[in-house]
Formats: sequence, C-alpha cells, structure tokens
Amino acid sequence: MKKTYSIIFLFIFSLIFAQNDIEHIIILHTNDIHGGIGPATAFWMNPEFPPKLGGAASITTLIKEVKKEAEKTGAKVLVADIGDIWQGTPVGERTQGQAVLDFFEKAGYQFWILGNHDFDKGMDAVKHLVESSKSTVLCANLVENETGEIPKWKNLQPYKIFDYGDVKIGIIGIITDDMPTLEPKENLEGFGFKLTATTLMEYRDELREMGCDIIIDAGHTGISYHVPEKYSILIEYEKAAMAKGLKYGTKEFVEYIYKKKGFGLQDQDLAELVPGIDVILGGHSHTGLYPPYEDPRNHTLVVQAYSHGSALGRLDLYIDKNHKRIIKYSGTNYTPFVDSAPPDKAVEKMVNDYIAKNESDLQQVVGIARKPVSRGNDETILGDLIADALRWKYKTDFALFNRGGMRADLPSGEIIGKDIYQTLPFGNTAVVVKISGADLVKILQIGFSGKRRDTQISGVRVVYNPNFSTKNKLCDAKFVDGTPIVLDKQYTMVTSNYLAAGAVGYSLLKQRPQDNSFTPIRVALTEYIKIKTPLDASLDGRTKRDKKAVMNEDFEKILKKLVIENEKETTQKKKEIIYK
Repeated sequence: MKKTYSIIFLFIFSLIFAQNDIEHIIILHTNDIHGGIGPATAFWMNPEFPPKLGGAASITTLIKEVKKEAEKTGAKVLVADIGDIWQGTPVGERTQGQAVLDFFEKAGYQFWILGNHDFDKGMDAVKHLVESSKSTVLCANLVENETGEIPKWKNLQPYKIFDYGDVKIGIIGIITDDMPTLEPKENLEGFGFKLTATTLMEYRDELREMGCDIIIDAGHTGISYHVPEKYSILIEYEKAAMAKGLKYGTKEFVEYIYKKKGFGLQDQDLAELVPGIDVILGGHSHTGLYPPYEDPRNHTLVVQAYSHGSALGRLDLYIDKNHKRIIKYSGTNYTPFVDSAPPDKAVEKMVNDYIAKNESDLQQVVGIARKPVSRGNDETILGDLIADALRWKYKTDFALFNRGGMRADLPSGEIIGKDIYQTLPFGNTAVVVKISGADLVKILQIGFSGKRRDTQISGVRVVYNPNFSTKNKLCDAKFVDGTPIVLDKQYTMVTSNYLAAGAVGYSLLKQRPQDNSFTPIRVALTEYIKIKTPLDASLDGRTKRDKKAVMNEDFEKILKKLVIENEKETTQKKKEIIYK
C-alpha cells in the first residue's frame, strides 16, 4: 500500500514540476480591421439570414474572457493587431483611425503593426496615427531616406520585448516589400522600406544578443501559399540560388529569391528563408490560417485571423523554460458572435457614438439589386459594374480598375450609401488619361500578365492564355463593338488616381496626359446604380481566361507591329542618350 502511495506522490510531483517548467503564452491577434469596429453580419455563413457579429465590442468581451481564464492558470496573454487598422469604413476614415485606436486602448492591445493602407493619406497622417496611439507601434523596415533609420516618432519601434523572467520574447514588426507599388509615390515621399527578410535577420540577431529566447515576426506581408504549387516554385528558386554558389540563410541568398519572385516575400516565404523565427503573426491577405501552418524546414509557425473584425485569432505557445523552446502549440480563432460573446457595454457605446456621428449621411437607399453584386477572380460582376460606371460617366473608350480597390460585395436588396462606401472605401478619384492604341495594348499586356494585376475593364473584350511562356498572355483584344485596336490612333481611358500614378505595374500611365476629376469613383458608381436599378448584373464574358486559347491571326499582326515600334522607340532613346 505504501508503495502505491509513493508512486502516486511521485506522479503528482512530476506533473507539478513539469507544469512549473513550462511557460504558457496566449497570443490574441487581429489583422486588417479596416475600420470594421461596428456590428456586422457573418454573411459568408448564411447570406439570407446571417448571424450577427458584435465587432469591436464582442472582440473586447472575448479578450477579457481569455484574460480571466489565464489568471486562473498562470498563462500570460499578449494582444496585438497586424496592420491596416482604419481605412475601409466611414468611421475609420472620418476619425483618421482614432476610433480604432480607442478600441485598442479599451480592449487592452499591447502593440500593433503598420499596414500598407495605413499610409493611404500620406506620411503626415501616418505619423499622427502612430503618435496618437496609447500602445507601441512596430515597423522595423520603414526608414527615412535621408538617414536610413527608422523615423524617430513617439511610440514607433522596430521591436518589442516581453520579459517573463524565465522566458524572453522578442517581437519584430515588418510591412510588405510591395509598398512602393501599393502606394502612390507622393504618399511615401522621403521614406523607403528595407527588404523584409534581411530586416528580420538583422533584428533576429540583435534580439538574440539581448537574450530573447523566442523570436516572433508580426508581419503585414500576406500568406504565400494559397496555391500549394507555389511552395515548389520557391524550392526551385532556392536550388537556382545554390547553383550560383549562394549560401542558404544569407542576405545574398534571400535577395536573389526576392528578385526571382518578382514581388514581395510573404509569410511562408519568410518562414522558409529566414531561420530562427519561431512564429509569424500574419496580416495583409485577409486569410484565416488555422490550424497554424508549420514550415517543413525551420518549423516556424504561421497564423492569420481573417479581416474586418470578423475574427479574433488565438495562438497558444507552451515554452520549455529550461531549453527555451516551444514544445507544444495550438491555434484557433473566435468569431465574435453577439449570442456567444455579448458586446462589452463601454466599447459598444463608444462605437455606436462614433457611428452615429460619422455615418448618418450614408443611410439613404440609392438602388436595388436582385442578387448580390460580387467580387471574385478574373472578370467579376462588381468589377464590370464599376468599370462600366466609370466609362459611362466620363464617356471614354476604355475603363480600367483594379480588383484590390473593391473591398466588399454589394448586397442583394436595398443598396444604401454605406454599402457603396464599403465597396470603394479608399476614396480614389477618377482620372481621364489620353493614350494611343499601342498604349492600350501594353496596358492590357500588363493587366493580364498573371502577376497580381487584378484587371477589371470596360469597353474592350480580351481573351488570354495564362500558360503562354512570354510576357504577353493576350490571344485577342478588341473593342466591344468588334473593331480592332489601331496602334497609332488616340483614345481616352478612365481609371483611378491610384493606377494613373503608376501603381501595380502601370507606370506608362503617369507619362501620359491626365485630367484628374478629383471626384471619388463612388460618385460614378452611385449615379450609375440609380439609373440602372434594379440591378440584375451578371458576367458578360468580356474577359476570357482560356488555357487552350491560341493567338488570333489579326491580333498577332498587331502585336508584331507593336514589337517593331517598341524596337524603334528603344533605338531612338539610345540615340538621345548618346547625343546628350
């Protein structure tokens, strides 16, 4: 009997000892709130009768419940947001983000990360936002061009350290490499962005020297592998780098990969390329990544929690205090349903006050839709509607819009001003540009190159083959009435001021004569819906993606002529340079 008691005592003692040797860290995280702090609905679950979401008020309730639970077990809780905090709703924009900062303060956020859309009003607005925060703001790769250093703004830091005695955690904040293409040049004047991977390497080593045991990248960089095949592409890039004698884990190695990829390194790229990062808290791509992704090489964990206040991510880390490493983890995300997470009264009142003050003018019905006007890939119903609205209002030959500018579907039934605002939240204005037929073909080649151009068009019909090995993926392009594009003829097009400034690859637009209307594109869409209501929109096949398509003979002649003209233009430029 004594022996049995001894075994039980030893077993209990070992459990207590083991528990004392483990630090339990709970990380609660949001990302891409885009001003979405008000009540909403889970439309993706049931479009007809969607469950109610409590927004910031219900998220606050969830955070408080987790903290209360953690007090009982001795777990530590970190609360963070991973960027794009304000741009996207009237409350977010009209308060310049202050409403979201007030939510962060009341809910107990300890830090947040700058996202690309936090720069949409320029650097002065970014500085004001950062210095108005009651919590730390992280962005390690934002630098002043003049000094090469992080701006010396109140609250802005490259990293934050949480010291729990036996375990020290260092968190580095970074923002996407694509910033120069995601924001107009004037919005970033005087500032630049260091490469994400090398920035992480630099601060990883610094934090290790300062005694940090666990390194976390809180990165507004986006999920890499929506399509699993992309991982194998990255591995091929790595093999090519090694064949050139570049060593894995070095600055030269990741710079080579970045150039091969052609656009920013993203979460799972960084997990694969930068050893020594334990966790990546993600944002930017609006992805729900649960359970956590674990990188096969470095075992870095990657998580992300959807967007627009529709989720609160939770990552549980169990860290061995003696060996200073994660020995167990789990991840989930909470949906802030009103029924299961009753809104926090103080936050609910604050949010409602902000909404009443900033959205009362957007409740008027402007039209009716017989079915949802939705986004998607390639040609989209919403993209067609917006592009058609622009071409109609400005009476141009062609209209170009980018899918990234559409942030919400228009609902079926009554459409109010707020719906249109949330569909086009960025306040981009319409710009009329004078272009040649040659320019138009080049614009379409850029748009359908397969490199994230998200092209929405009106006035032209396009067939393209994504499997073409050349830069040109077009098989045919002509105006909607069937007439061909004439290379030396002058046309007019309308687009957003964002694209007209050369964003996402359309650099030739900023070299052409432009007339900025300074009128938000929302105005054109609102007016168009009013005259077209009730909407019964559907796809009309203006954009056809066909992996079996072959080149149209007449269009091939146009392309050959364009190549000759491009060669002449290049030769002339060389002569001008020599002459100078």
